[in-house]
Amino acid sequence: MQETLKTISPADGSLYVERSLATPADIDVALKKSVVAQRDWRRVPVQERQAIVSKAIDAFVAKRDEIANEISWQMGRPISQSAGEVGGFEERARHMIAIAPDSLSDIRPAENKGLLNAKPWVLWQFWHRGTSLI
Repeated sequence: MQETLKTISPADGSLYVERSLATPADIDVALKKSVVAQRDWRRVPVQERQAIVSKAIDAFVAKRDEIANEISWQMGRPISQSAGEVGGFEERARHMIAIAPDSLSDIRPAENKGLLNAKPWVLWQFWHRGTSLI
């Protein structure tokens, strides 16, 4: 018999939903698919990724009331506050989209002409003599 996960609503103690747990084989398949998907996704230009993810956020936010109801039943949060959870998600997600070009760009460190380029014997002399490098 397959194991299940039961969600008991804190609102009234009832069984809200029951889902089958993934088997080790299910997890292996999902992981293999995710590797392929990530390989494809990283080839998508950042601006196109931003547009795709923005559409996903739009679709999520369009279901604000339905999602707020789910949050209330699953977490026991008052319905008056649950829509704010969706708003908080939207705010954070849109911020991450906005900073994606800078955050995902290549980092080019400045050339270091200091201590890191010193010959090993020079470093050994400092250490051997107990001389401070600073």
